[in-house]
Amino acid sequence: MAVQLKGEAYTLVRGNVTTETDIAVSTGEGLQNIWEYLVPVGHTYVFNPQDTFSAYLETSAPAEAGAGSDVDVVIQDAAKQSSRSLVNPVRYAQIKEFQDRDKMLHLDIEEGKEMVAREGERVIVRGNLNDTLDASDSYMALTCTRIRKTILD
Repeated sequence: MAVQLKGEAYTLVRGNVTTETDIAVSTGEGLQNIWEYLVPVGHTYVFNPQDTFSAYLETSAPAEAGAGSDVDVVIQDAAKQSSRSLVNPVRYAQIKEFQDRDKMLHLDIEEGKEMVAREGERVIVRGNLNDTLDASDSYMALTCTRIRKTILD
């Protein structure tokens, strides 16, 4: 048997989240986890500068989160000891576009470079809102390339 790596365009969305957490009004604790994705065994997510991140955040009111809320995206190592930033903290108003790729937020990766989330690592979307977030009524999309190991006979 030979192992072959296969890359494909992929989008992380709320539907394939590992952990989802409603967050309370900011109490000075900084950014709190909203969605967490555990990279599965045999998979690697590769992020490039042209990849995009969009989100719609709804409060428990229900109403859309305030434009001044902060959001970021990080890759956390398997030991939960360190993290690397895919999206530096930005205002919610900057990530609301889902249709026009020119207006979507592109990842904070230097041109010509890439960031990789390997099996066992976590991709985490965090927020610091001015209201209580209802994660189950919110949604997001983070594009990347997914590489899967396939076993061939």
